[in-house]
Amino acid sequence: MSEVVRMKLVEAVGSQNVVMETEAIAKLSKDYYWYSPVLEKELSKKQADYVIIPESVESLKKALQVAVDEKLPVTVRGAGTGNYGQAIPMTGGVVVDLSKLNKVLEVGEGFTRVQAGMRMRDLEKQIEATNQELTIYPSTFVKATIGGFVSGGSGGVGSVTWGTFGTTMF
Repeated sequence: MSEVVRMKLVEAVGSQNVVMETEAIAKLSKDYYWYSPVLEKELSKKQADYVIIPESVESLKKALQVAVDEKLPVTVRGAGTGNYGQAIPMTGGVVVDLSKLNKVLEVGEGFTRVQAGMRMRDLEKQIEATNQELTIYPSTFVKATIGGFVSGGSGGVGSVTWGTFGTTMF
């Protein structure tokens, strides 16, 4: 872990968006991998060197440029509700927590565009006003983010009838 890299990340996303506490870094380096005894052995000691929580797409781009320039691996995470180690940095580097990139960008008839950190339940509440609803509800509906859900498998109650998340939502 380099103080120079940490300062570059602070410059990119702001000091309030670079996690400094060791326990918080450890927590944000994990998902629910421990459901599997095999994964628990393999992943329990894996941890990021840095964790950032960008508040804007622009600060995210700046931070990712730091990672590229420093040749740091990047692990992107949402709420970390996956069960398979997807949110775990295998070789240190930077964990990018997208939870503050959580805005609805557009809602139309039968579709929506949102930032990756939007929680599914929060989206459901916002689209209720348009007389629409989600058609897939994972077991992690309250906490799961859209980005993590889409990249992690996109299944849940409703997916047999309505297809995967990317094909049909409303």
